[in-house]
Amino acid sequence: MKSLDSYRKVVRESDSCFVTLSGGLGNQLFQYCFAQHLSDVLRVPVYLDVSLLSLSHKSENSRPSIQSLYGKKLLQIDSIMKISAILANHSMYFSHQEKSNFRSFISKVCLDLKLNFVQQTSMIFDSSIKCQERSYYFGSYATHEYWSSSFDSRMQEVNKSLVEYISMSRRLVEKEPDVVVHARRGDYARNPKTRRIHGVYGINYYLKVLSNLSNIKRREIVILSDDTHFALLLKIEIERMFGAQAVKLASSSDPLYILAKYRDAKVFIGCNSTFSWWLAYLGPDKLRFLPTNWFDEGKFGFDRYNYFPLETNLISFPFEK
Repeated sequence: MKSLDSYRKVVRESDSCFVTLSGGLGNQLFQYCFAQHLSDVLRVPVYLDVSLLSLSHKSENSRPSIQSLYGKKLLQIDSIMKISAILANHSMYFSHQEKSNFRSFISKVCLDLKLNFVQQTSMIFDSSIKCQERSYYFGSYATHEYWSSSFDSRMQEVNKSLVEYISMSRRLVEKEPDVVVHARRGDYARNPKTRRIHGVYGINYYLKVLSNLSNIKRREIVILSDDTHFALLLKIEIERMFGAQAVKLASSSDPLYILAKYRDAKVFIGCNSTFSWWLAYLGPDKLRFLPTNWFDEGKFGFDRYNYFPLETNLISFPFEK
């Protein structure tokens, strides 16, 4: 099989590790930082396998990739992503199959090549996962707990990359915003299976958090959301309830620009989204509000005490029914 031959060429570097790149921008940043941490600890090349990302994005073209953020520089970090085209001749098959089929295929490849196949068993943090050579890591790794010992350097590096992204794209980031509200909806609201797992927060959650702020009438409030209709309804309710006059919707649909611009907010109100996590903790220190519950019915052993690395106001509120 041609794809296996391609893998064999890569893993001849005897101690190499691999991390699957998948999901939205927030998840990808977590996976990237985990890969960087592996490389720092093991002192070996760590590759980001973008095969699954490329295949899934064929049907979800609006989803961003960190390749837009790092570009060629990403290739220079321990030769990351050399295997981006390895499964190209399988794209038609996997683009119509479940993620589990890709996982099954990769585990067989690892067996054939005598690589350790390490699958994340917890949705958030799997304490059994260790840094080990000649391993393929499959999972979201969506928590800084996997690289907490290098938290400051990882965050500084991502911040620097965002500054360079804005500079290269010749786009200006205006004055730091006052209050930024991020409302993740998308499949959280529309997909029954995803909604049962994650839960979704409605308008009343955001109104409750805003009620903790003083002088709302004189504050500039920016709403970020993947659901324009929801954002408009939220804007109307904020204006009605608080008499706020400077409420607007984010004008850009580029998530990297949004991340670069709105990480500088003085106050950030987020939801149960990894993109919210990055908006909360990138950039300068700020007043942060995030929900206590990130999964419906407390699934997946979510540890609220370790998931939030810096001072954060945690809001307990029920999911939208």
